[in-house]
Amino acid sequence: CVNPGRSLSNQSEKSQKNIMKTTTPLLALNSSAFAKSPGNFSPIDGVPAISKKSNYNLFNLSPDRPDATESPLTVDAGSFAVEMSLFDFRRDDGVESTTWGAINFKAGLNHNTDLQTVFNLYDGTEGGPDGFDDVTHHEFEFLHTAVLGFSLNEKTGTSADSIGIWKEDSYETYLAGGMNYSVNEHLILDFGVQSGLNSHAEDFGIFTGFTKRF
Repeated sequence: CVNPGRSLSNQSEKSQKNIMKTTTPLLALNSSAFAKSPGNFSPIDGVPAISKKSNYNLFNLSPDRPDATESPLTVDAGSFAVEMSLFDFRRDDGVESTTWGAINFKAGLNHNTDLQTVFNLYDGTEGGPDGFDDVTHHEFEFLHTAVLGFSLNEKTGTSADSIGIWKEDSYETYLAGGMNYSVNEHLILDFGVQSGLNSHAEDFGIFTGFTKRF
């Protein structure tokens, strides 16, 4: 998603990262290239000079939400970020489910790598079990996305994306959209909607949340 904190110039500062995902809970290492500021080059042949971390500024906050496409930027070294869905409602074949507190906790390990931990605080399904996330259940999925993002102004952005999920016995496809609002350089609010496009996909979803950097 292109948002007020994710500009094209910032994407050029770091190369696209790669991530391997499973369903929650999840530990993942993300990696991207770190770019030096123009002032950190030696006068000899333009060779980058070795400089202290204090010479760098924080990159603009670039969350993975509300769209499903991964951001090309990692969390800055020594920083932490929390991406959370405060409320996530889904309906499928008349059955409603709600997730409270879907969290992606990120820790910047160095200038081009961060560690992510993904889990849900509470799940509830109509006519089914309610409770905290089941950490004993694992399922492999392959997700592919395509996203178009637009900045409406310096604080507000919107996006539309196509989502496909290969599961062990099915394939789901969705069309989704979202908006975000940058409160400041460390906090972004968002909401999104999602509609299933085939029989295996959930019929409808809506969610709202935030991204906070520490």
